[in-house]
Amino acid sequence: MMLQPKQIQIERFSLFYKDISIISGASMKHASAPLQLYKTFSYQNPPVIGDKVGFQVHIEEGVYLLYILGSPSTNRGIIAIEVDDLEQGRIDWYSPIFYYNITRVIPFVIITNGMHTINFKTVGKNSASSSYFSVITKIWIK
Repeated sequence: MMLQPKQIQIERFSLFYKDISIISGASMKHASAPLQLYKTFSYQNPPVIGDKVGFQVHIEEGVYLLYILGSPSTNRGIIAIEVDDLEQGRIDWYSPIFYYNITRVIPFVIITNGMHTINFKTVGKNSASSSYFSVITKIWIK
């Protein structure tokens, strides 16, 4: 069953990853992480290529930065960031050691005012990674 992305209507916002809508793939799991900002992170489990989560937000035309607070490690995947079904960039969450509180940034441009869809899609993994996890805490647009 496909779920519709959550709709958010604010100019600048933040969203906990646990509150994002699952479009395809496994359910969202949440873990307590005392050393991570906000003391939590979330991920789809089991992770596979093609997992997709997303949300809708009302954004005015302009240039924005999407900040993603996550936790790289040895079992992390690569996600594509899509805005209105156009890929804006990829994030490889693999790291040879576990880290807390790493923020990755993806710039994007909105050319029309209105509702826009932002999706995160699992597209692969680093050759050194043992799995496809994307362990994320929070998302911001500024």
